[in-house]
Amino acid sequence: MSSVIQKGQTAPLQYSKQGRQRITVGISWDTPEIMPERPEAFVSDLDEGTSNYDVEMDVTVGFVQETYDLDLICLIFNEELELIDAVSPSPEENVDLSGAIYHSGDDTAGVSSGDDEQVSVELANLPDNIHHLVFISVIQSNKHTFADVLNTSCRVADGKTNQDMLKFNLGHDGHSGADQTACIMLSIYKDPDGIWHMKNVSEFRIDKDIENWGEEVQRSVFAKDL
Repeated sequence: MSSVIQKGQTAPLQYSKQGRQRITVGISWDTPEIMPERPEAFVSDLDEGTSNYDVEMDVTVGFVQETYDLDLICLIFNEELELIDAVSPSPEENVDLSGAIYHSGDDTAGVSSGDDEQVSVELANLPDNIHHLVFISVIQSNKHTFADVLNTSCRVADGKTNQDMLKFNLGHDGHSGADQTACIMLSIYKDPDGIWHMKNVSEFRIDKDIENWGEEVQRSVFAKDL
């Protein structure tokens, strides 16, 4: 059962402690479908009686589906809050340097029944210098915002049981980020005792206005915790 954590609140990660202690962070969304206007029924201009093609023919037109591309990105920070690595759908960034954080791959359609993109984290195999993981969703398709995409949500789940630990909506619900193109969704961090926690950040931005996401996270997420 997922936790109810409002924006700015934290909760401990309740993950399975066996094996690799894997958790998954996923985003999902649905693409609106637009049915174009039906064209007039087609009638052959052959002379009547010359063939059976002079009957009215029903021309069926399928759905026209525009691409709505969201990317899930994980920024990796050390104890000094310095950006040291990143995982994204880009092939060169699918896996972090340790091999314990990896991406499911790019999804540009949003038609999967579950998560459209996932980042898996094997907590037991993380190097000691990794202390903070910050997850961002960025809309890559042109001229789209979170208001344009349906049923957009983020979740944190136990990798062994697939049970949700946290789930919340990102778009199309009237929040202040509806006209934005990026969201700093959540952070997962290790406290001085080595216990992992998660925080619902839910800070929306316009991606093209951000020159450096590492510095933006330091300002908007970590500065509030210092």
